[in-house]
Formats: sequence, C-alpha cells, structure tokens
Amino acid sequence: MRTLFFFTEFYHPVQNTTGYYLTKIIHTAARCLQTPVTVCCAVPSDNGELPVSDNLTVHRIKTARYDKNRIMQRIIRCFLITWRFMVYAVSRVKRDDVVFAVTNPAFLVLFLAILRKVKSFKYVLLVYDVFPENLIPAGLAKKHSLRYRLALSCFNWAYRTADEMIVIGRDMEEVVQNKIRNGCRITQIPNWADVDAIRPQPKTENELIRSYGLQDKTVFLFAGNLGRVQGIENLLKAIERTRSRSAAFLFAGNGAMQPQIERFIREHPDKCMLHIGHFPMSAQQLFLNACDVAFVTLNDAMYGLGVPSKSYFNMAAGKSLLLVADSESEIGRVVLEEKIGWVMPPNAPDALARKIDQICTMHELGEIGKRARSVAERRFSERVILSRYSDYFKRLLA
Repeated sequence: MRTLFFFTEFYHPVQNTTGYYLTKIIHTAARCLQTPVTVCCAVPSDNGELPVSDNLTVHRIKTARYDKNRIMQRIIRCFLITWRFMVYAVSRVKRDDVVFAVTNPAFLVLFLAILRKVKSFKYVLLVYDVFPENLIPAGLAKKHSLRYRLALSCFNWAYRTADEMIVIGRDMEEVVQNKIRNGCRITQIPNWADVDAIRPQPKTENELIRSYGLQDKTVFLFAGNLGRVQGIENLLKAIERTRSRSAAFLFAGNGAMQPQIERFIREHPDKCMLHIGHFPMSAQQLFLNACDVAFVTLNDAMYGLGVPSKSYFNMAAGKSLLLVADSESEIGRVVLEEKIGWVMPPNAPDALARKIDQICTMHELGEIGKRARSVAERRFSERVILSRYSDYFKRLLA
C-alpha cells in the first residue's frame, strides 16, 4: 500500500503559524484516509503524540536551536534540516508514494524536485512562501543580481516538477502561475481561524484593555511577527503623523523590527503606544480582543508572496481590519468584497494617518466587526476549510 508522506519543518507541539496549520491538515488527512500517513518534521516531541488515528506515524529529526532573527543561523538550520529530510526521504519514499511538502525549508523544494525525477512519486507542494521572490522585500537579495537570477531559475524549475500545488490566495495563484507557466494543477485553499476558540469579547471586559486603562480609547492592534516584510516602518511613520488624541496603538509579538518599535515608543511619549510583548497562540482570545481595529500590513513588494493569516483570526474576534497592502491582494479583496474594513496603499503614511484619525471619529466600528465575524464563520472557519482539505485528500489518494 502506498504511503502519504508529509515533510514540514514545523508540526505539533510547535504552535507557530505553520505548525498550527500543518498539524490540523495532517490530522485531517489521517482521519479521512485509510492510507498510511507519515510525518517527517524538525521539532522535538512533547513526550506524547496526539491520539489521532492508527495510520499516522511521526518521524522527528534532531536539529539545533537558532535565533530566527539571525540570517546566517537560519540558513545553516535550513541546510541541516534539508540534509536530514533528504536522508530520510531517500531511504523511505518509494515509487508511487505521495509526498506532500510545504515551502519551508526552502531548500527542500530543490531536493524533492531532484528526487522525484528518480523515484517518480506523486508530489504536492503547499505554497506558504514563494522563494526566492520573498528575499527581495526582505532586503536579502537584489532583483538583478546574478545570484538571485540563478536562484530564481533553479526554484522555478523545482516548482514546475510538482504534480499539484495548493496556494492560499488569489494573488498568490497569479504569481505561482507565472512562475511555473501552467506546469501543474493549482488548487486554492485559504488558511482559517478557529471560530469556536476565538470569539468577540466586549472591550470593557478585556483584561489588557483594563490593565492599560484604554477603555475610552479607539485601540488599534498589530499582533504577529514584527518582521521586515510587514511594513512596520510605514506604520510607525503614520502613527507619528496622527492627530487624534483618542487613538491608542498596541503591538503584540516579536521579530526583527521590535527594537525600532521600542525606540519609537521612547522617542514619542506623546503617542499612546505600547509594546505588550509576545503571546502564545493559546492566549489569542485575550490579545486579539484588546482592540477596536486590527492592523494588517504588508510590504509593497509582497503582492502574491504571502497571505497574512492573522487576518482570519482578527475576523473571528469580530474586529474591523485596517489593511495596508495592495487592494488586489487576497485580504484586500476580502475586505472590499465583504465591507469589513479599509484598504490603504503601502508607503503612504500621510494618507494612513488621516484614515486612522477618521476611524477614531466613527461610531459603526461594532457593526463592521460583526460583519467580519460573520465572514470568518461563513468563509474562513476551521470546519469549512478542513472540509475542503478532506475532499482534496480523498481525490488525491483515490
């Protein structure tokens, strides 16, 4: 009997975004199939696997600790994980097996493309990040450099070797189609939020709002990775130019831009702005409800290269979205289609500042938030999306 192999750097018990989604996707596959399902991941066990089903096996490779904000450490870890995945795949994956991989670590995509030529297994690639294009907005490569063009050529070939791809947004599908030149079947399945675990909470009942004395403020929250491609520099420029005395700004998370945020807070004591630290996913009900409006921002060069899945969690909490990104991006289209917030262009801090000031005078934020919650339940709930994955796996293994 053929085996369905999953290769992912992150899996249970890791609860970052990739770990959260891949764990749910893998368990859906194991439950809906009779086929043996094997996971190869790069995270240690929590001394007890989840009791999902008898056909699920987990193989965990060893890897070193690293600082995700140090580029060289990330590259070394990526090579190490890819090498150990490679050794496992060569010895275990057989002709006619099915391999389901995620685009992280990036070098694994190259290796699986080569191995597929040798072993002829069926290959599905779940695209969360488009590599190496995502190096450009991160400032880690120059578009016209020889090294980038060589990497682009190699990865375009590697992506084209997949039998099928899953993308998480309409804009990403456009980018991937151009990358592979109609080389394989593409299915669009977005990410989701657990609308049962995350529910709207009255602002006055939120512990963070009360502890910081923000009950009478219009609170804007940025929650998630404080990274280089999130457009945070533009956001800080806009906050500096706001005039409303009722606006308050909370930043939750960590990442490469955290020092700049903390410096901004020190240098602008006239702004009601706080960095409230990093919270685990288990605390989402608390920190996602600590606002009236959720910031979702992307670097202007990130079109089609990623979808900020935190948007779905903000919707589940019943928050209107202030999106700073291309209006044709996946979340931009959702915001405009469903009328659940506002879309502002990147790198326009003056316009963004004016929009923030305008929002502070609005009385219909609660109604917009109710619509956002309804959209999360109808289009982006865990039940709805995992049902689509179940149908996908049944077709794939038929």
